Amino acid sequence: MQTNEMKLFFFEPLFLQNNQLNNETVLDYFSISPFYDKESLNEIIRMQSQHTKINMHEHLKRMNGIYYEVDKTLTRDNNLFIIYKKENKPGREAQLITAYYVMFGYIYASPSIDYLSENRVVEILWKMNNCLDLYETNTRFDFLRGVCSYDTNQVEKNEDDVKLLVDSIREFVHQNK
Repeated sequence: MQTNEMKLFFFEPLFLQNNQLNNETVLDYFSISPFYDKESLNEIIRMQSQHTKINMHEHLKRMNGIYYEVDKTLTRDNNLFIIYKKENKPGREAQLITAYYVMFGYIYASPSIDYLSENRVVEILWKMNNCLDLYETNTRFDFLRGVCSYDTNQVEKNEDDVKLLVDSIREFVHQNK
């Protein structure tokens, strides 16, 4: 699936005024969307059997290539439909390429696992960067103590401690001359 498909949606009010969406009409509605591949097996069978009554589902399972299938197990009402784009290859079970969903007449491409995980990684890295920025603004480095938290009261105490330590070192060095 192309990443630009994630930004697209499709809605055709004229079709919806004339047809109610159900398990039989949702694929016809999907076929006028930009997501639909006009070279799919669904389109080939539709063109070849316009005037005959054949079981399209049986023919799709036997042919090799890309086809679309409506998930009829998840359809409880006529507001949500899931359409799978699958590919038949010789000697193998159909492989899922991507999924689309139709919700209240709007068609969307479902995000892939790669797309979701990529966005999660970017979000995690962004949050880590913000944490590092916050850490950097609230800490300072002291040569004698290392990294210290940046608190104005603490800084004054640290400066007094450093001054005392430096004076002690000077006194020690001065005595050993």
